[in-house]
Amino acid sequence: MIFQRTVVAKLSQNFLKTSGGHGMWADNYENQSKIGTEKQRPRRAAMYVRMSTDHQKYSTENQADTIRDYAAKRHMEIVETFADQGKSGLSLEGRDALKRLIETVQSGKSDFEAILVLDVTRWGRFQDADESAYYEYICRRAGISVEYVAEQFENDGSPVSTIVKGVKRAMAGEYAVRLLQKYVGDRQHKHHAVPVRILVGGRVSLLHKFWCLS
Repeated sequence: MIFQRTVVAKLSQNFLKTSGGHGMWADNYENQSKIGTEKQRPRRAAMYVRMSTDHQKYSTENQADTIRDYAAKRHMEIVETFADQGKSGLSLEGRDALKRLIETVQSGKSDFEAILVLDVTRWGRFQDADESAYYEYICRRAGISVEYVAEQFENDGSPVSTIVKGVKRAMAGEYAVRLLQKYVGDRQHKHHAVPVRILVGGRVSLLHKFWCLS
């Protein structure tokens, strides 16, 4: 019995010396704690919101509220907000916030790993759907995902999401065209004006002004 106790005591001392005095179990516990802390760390995200003057239901405040709810449910932390107030989504022109967002991503100095947008239309109603896809690709190439929080599909690159997103982008651009046609029709009826806006190269171009004949 005395011999067994002596052997056990020596083995214990050697174990503590070689493990730095803490023991393998203590080290494993600390490592597991660190891993658990890393898993609990929220994903850092930027928020992009855009409001066009004719869609008050898309106010930047309403968009931000929906995006914050989405982020909270998915353990995400919003660290930066990019907002275009009263800006058309037909092109990048005049959208300083989106330009700054793209520049931040391209600089490689962004402090976030995801961009949260309400839906495809808020990203833009580009007349060329490829332009919308290109700006998203810039983000994805930099390792930053674009997530449309109110859409019914996950923007995960799967064939289904890619097809649905493409349709959504086309519909967003088409809606802008129909809105323009309605505007032209209303002005023609009200002022007896001659509508002369046409589509050129996938973009809405103003060739002449409205001439009021009344």
